[in-house]
Amino acid sequence: MNNIRLRKFISSIFLILLISSPISLSYQQATLADTKEVNVANRYNSSDTYLPEALSWTLETSPNYYKVLGESGIVENLFPPKGQIVYGGLDSLGRTLTVRGTLTFNNVLGSYNIRKDFKRSKAETLSGWLGNKNGEVYVIKGLGDDSYQGYFWNKSHLIADSLGGDALRVNAITGTRTQNVGGRSGNGGMRYTEIKSQKWLEAHRDGYLYYEAMPIYQGNELVPRAVVVSVLSSDNTINEKVIVYNVANGYTIDYNQGTFSANQ
Repeated sequence: MNNIRLRKFISSIFLILLISSPISLSYQQATLADTKEVNVANRYNSSDTYLPEALSWTLETSPNYYKVLGESGIVENLFPPKGQIVYGGLDSLGRTLTVRGTLTFNNVLGSYNIRKDFKRSKAETLSGWLGNKNGEVYVIKGLGDDSYQGYFWNKSHLIADSLGGDALRVNAITGTRTQNVGGRSGNGGMRYTEIKSQKWLEAHRDGYLYYEAMPIYQGNELVPRAVVVSVLSSDNTINEKVIVYNVANGYTIDYNQGTFSANQ
């Protein structure tokens, strides 16, 4: 009797293992697939990938300081739940890293008539930020009569306050005025994707939009050469990757120090 019971017990264990193994294998394959997808995305979205393009800016080819590179390449697994923004923090040099948000109309709604100021503290000082001297006005010439006159530097949001982004060091870079808004019209630079995204969210109040902003640094420089913004709407009508150049026509920038000088 004991031998019969033992054989039945062993048979039961074998049957359980046989049934469960495909499930286990399927789960492992799915996990490996997800990991592989994320790793491919990380390689594709690495800063080095876009550095050559970041260094290639000319006024003639990108007078509004941005260029559409193609489809977004968004990997949804990297993004937070709807309505949330995740800040990537700072690297060992204190430089702002990639920011991602799954934005909804509520993010925009909460920003109406609100303008948050950045705190003036050492802990919240952007990498490479030296500020603007009081009263200093600079002219950044565009094509034709499209010239800007005012401050050279901006604290440039990665996810705009108009999209629900916070006025925090982890959500901003030291950016030229033209990187922030483009030329005098104010609809270029980072504003290109910001305006487009806000209009879409206002028109699709039940939809959502993946929004990623990645600063592009060269070596150990403290000021980024560009920001790559990737946007994908839930209906796929917005699906693009845009590079925004952190430059200013007529000026040479020291990206290590955050200083600049007018070209002779």
